[in-house]
Amino acid sequence: MRTIRNQPFCWQEKKINRLIRKRFLNKSERSKMLLLYATLSEIDNDFNSKDIKYYTKTISTYSGLSREFIPTGLKKLEALNILKLVLDRESGIYA
Repeated sequence: MRTIRNQPFCWQEKKINRLIRKRFLNKSERSKMLLLYATLSEIDNDFNSKDIKYYTKTISTYSGLSREFIPTGLKKLEALNILKLVLDRESGIYA
C-alpha cells in the first residue's frame, strides 16, 4: 500500500477535469488542456500561490507543452472561468 503521509500534493477539482473533458471533444486538444490544468495545479503548489515570472517558460518546462500553445490554452481556461489571468504591465508577469 502506498504511504501518503508527509508527501506533497497538488489538488485538482474533479469538476474542472470533467468540464475540460466535456468541452474539448478533440482528443489532442483535450489532452493538452488536461495537462495544462494539471501543470497549473502543480505549479501553484510549488510556488505557494506566488506570482509566476516567465510563466510560458515555466509551464512549458513543467509540462512539455509548446510555448506557442500555452497562451492560447490559458485563455481557453479563462473563458471557462477556471482561472483568471492578470497581467502586471510593469513587470510583464501574470498572476
